[in-house]
Parts: sequence; C-alpha cells; structure tokens
Amino acid sequence: MMTRLILYLAILSLSACTRSPNRPSGLVADSTMVQLLADMHILESAHNTKALEADSVPYTYAEIYAEIFRKHNVTKVQYDSTMTWYSREPMQMDAIYDQVIEELSKRESAVK
Repeated sequence: MMTRLILYLAILSLSACTRSPNRPSGLVADSTMVQLLADMHILESAHNTKALEADSVPYTYAEIYAEIFRKHNVTKVQYDSTMTWYSREPMQMDAIYDQVIEELSKRESAVK
C-alpha cells in the first residue's frame, strides 16, 4: 500500500512539473501583450529616470495606462486577468518577457 502511494505521488508531482498550461479564453494575445508591456515599461522607465517630471505631466499613471490599453484594444480587466494567469505560469511569463526585452531592444535600436 505504501509503495503504491509513493508511486502515485511521484507520478502526480512529475505530471505537475511537465503539464502544459491551458490558456483560458479572453486573455490578451501574446503578441499584443508584448507590445503593451513594452509600452508600459518605457513609460515607467521615463518616469523613474526623471525624463517625465511629475509636475510636467498633467496625467496620472492610471490615465496613461488607460491610453495604452486603448491603443492596444485591451481592457484593464483583460490585462489584469492575463497578468494573473502569467503569474501562475512562470515559464510562460519568462517567455513573454524574453519577447518584451527583444521588442525594447528593437525600439532602442530604431531610435539610435
């Protein structure tokens, strides 16, 4: 009996490690998410490096994020749901951020 239990637990843990994520419907497409996250990171970087002074920008982050969502035809609810899913799927999150880094590098090269 104990051997069966150990074998069952071993199989269960292996299947949990190798499962492929079932992506729910209604999430933001990967290609759109890459562009959206790149835009958000550029905004945050500009603010953090003081390229955007707080008193020189008459908009709040929420308003600017809302504009980014509009640009990509995504709602905040879709974005939040997608980020929640990615937070539960770290390998997928890593893959998306690899693409975000690549996109940011392309944009940087285009500006130089």
